[in-house]
Amino acid sequence: MRLDFLTHHDFMNRELSWMAFNERVLALSQDAGQPLLERANFLSITQSNFDEWYMVRMADLIRDIQAGDDKKDPAGMTPQQQMNAVRHAIRKQLRHQYQSYEALKVALSNVHLPILPVADLKAHDWAAVRQIFQQTIQPQLTLKTMDATSLSEVSNGTINFVVGHTGDADWTTFALPAATPRFIRVPGPNIRFMTTTDVMTTYIADLATNLADKQVYQFRILQDMSMPILPKSTTDVVDAIQAEVDKRATAPAINLTVSAQMPAELKRHLQQALGVDRLHVFKVKGPLAYDFVTELNDLLKQEDQAAKFAFLHYHPYQPHQVKALAGSDIFDNIVAQDYLVHHPYDSYDAVLNFFQRSAHDDTVSEIGISIYRVSHDSPIVAALTQAAQAGKHVVALVEIKARFDEPNNLKLVDTLQAAGVTVFTSFPAMKVHAKMAYVVRDGRTIVHLGTGNYNDKTAHFYTDFGLFTADEHMAADVRRVFAYVTGQASQPQELADIRIAPNMLRATLIEQIDEMIVAADAGKHPEIWFKVNSISDKELIERLYIASQAGVHIHLLVRGIATAMPNLPNVSENIQIRSIVGRLLEHSRIYLFKRDKEDVKVYLASADAMPRNFDRRVELLFPIHDVALKHRIRKIFRQMWSDRAQSFNKTRNGRYVRRKLKADSDPVPVQERLLIAAENEND
Repeated sequence: MRLDFLTHHDFMNRELSWMAFNERVLALSQDAGQPLLERANFLSITQSNFDEWYMVRMADLIRDIQAGDDKKDPAGMTPQQQMNAVRHAIRKQLRHQYQSYEALKVALSNVHLPILPVADLKAHDWAAVRQIFQQTIQPQLTLKTMDATSLSEVSNGTINFVVGHTGDADWTTFALPAATPRFIRVPGPNIRFMTTTDVMTTYIADLATNLADKQVYQFRILQDMSMPILPKSTTDVVDAIQAEVDKRATAPAINLTVSAQMPAELKRHLQQALGVDRLHVFKVKGPLAYDFVTELNDLLKQEDQAAKFAFLHYHPYQPHQVKALAGSDIFDNIVAQDYLVHHPYDSYDAVLNFFQRSAHDDTVSEIGISIYRVSHDSPIVAALTQAAQAGKHVVALVEIKARFDEPNNLKLVDTLQAAGVTVFTSFPAMKVHAKMAYVVRDGRTIVHLGTGNYNDKTAHFYTDFGLFTADEHMAADVRRVFAYVTGQASQPQELADIRIAPNMLRATLIEQIDEMIVAADAGKHPEIWFKVNSISDKELIERLYIASQAGVHIHLLVRGIATAMPNLPNVSENIQIRSIVGRLLEHSRIYLFKRDKEDVKVYLASADAMPRNFDRRVELLFPIHDVALKHRIRKIFRQMWSDRAQSFNKTRNGRYVRRKLKADSDPVPVQERLLIAAENEND
């Protein structure tokens, strides 16, 4: 078993792996087997995914190139080489987005929900739509002469217009306000839509007499939104993050997308005036962004047509209510035994009840929680404030540095402090990503550990596990970790059950992999099963390669980034990598090691297998001890692994191929099967 022969061909570039993930999401927008408006939702998701990736990951690449960084990644690519490869993938993805949008328009027309082009409007339609434009849109528009000042005011992600003639000295520019609906309902007995951008282009002369017969083009920018790592010496994290958030409004533009018809001279002028490198300018046919297509569902609700078009959505589901966690005896039940919940199949009400009962139970004296992302009107936050106002000692670790949730979390700090909650804001240079909470009741500590955020909204479509336990060792570990992240104690170097990052988590996983290698050498048939969002840690992947060479069978179920390569001769023949992309976002993290039939270790975690999670975050890896709960997790994993209706196989060349249904395979996607099974448990 050797590593010295490994080359860059044995790893996939992280950014290209991410692009492949977004292509898998895009594939569902083109899948006729998905409900039509869900296909529109997948198209919208690819846009929001792309925007975030560009504003953060591409921004970092640009910064590395500008700094002259030529360090190669595990795939052997310098930042400049990564940039070149990714730009090619972007152009391909932009074409696929347009093709998907055009196919959706045809399919929508077939179900009597057409998005009309201007040419299809009848004379009376023209007059009616024009009136809508004049009354609802035109008053919101502010026309400006296009100059350095107006271009400096262009907002991130907005649709902007320039109006004029090639060769004109002056161009007029204006933005589509963010709150403006992107579709307009054409009046009449039948439901018909037009895009707002088409309407604005059609009636451009209504804005000013000098705009008649002028040409109209659109453009959109993305800005550098990457949040720098704060120096360890930072004394006030709140003020430092607020300052960085304030800078975003004037952050440099790093991407420019323009309509395909825009003259080269105008495109070049915009590119130079906005300070965007020409390598990051893209001409596109069709809409400049596709995040607006989900608005169709809102329009149908306004028309009171949602029920009529319900077949265009996934069927609604009723999650399983875990009775033992639903009533006032929740704490007594947890003391009696451990409980595992699998959201959204198991209702998130169990978690909400945990906090709400804590607030109102007179025997509860203390509550602690680590917060990364919560909903805007979080019932958990409401319970924490009620508990503090009732005189209970409530401690909240709020990780302000949750990407793009920084403004929300800054407000949350103020809200909790005003209610009397003791709030801590973690470390300047490291995120607290652990999902943990505890309650002290009658002197006993009861804990909840999870793989996902304490967010009641995303819990409806993110799959995550949560463990409720009163195990004394685990409870003591949680209290020690809380003392560490709130600055009341140094980082624990040893814990009874839980393992944390930094320092412990990668080492623990490698230790378990090594045990599987020893088992294989002893003639056993060990297996490793990981389910994560991403795997890109080179040291861990190399250890998995060694295990594969030793004969350990390795199953990696990875939703997103996977820089490991499967089925490489003499490297990873025993590694398979699959990805499930579907109705629900697979978010849970499972690390499972099977030495033999009787010796199986199961861990759940807040962490993906990435360097940032192992080295620059506080994360939790916690074991499942209860035999029945371990069996349940293994069963779920096997069901997901065997799915053929919504999963993709990664091939040795890095491509993802959708698995094909066999004659005896279940055509119902695994997520749907689990939803149905959970609903049946309520009967």
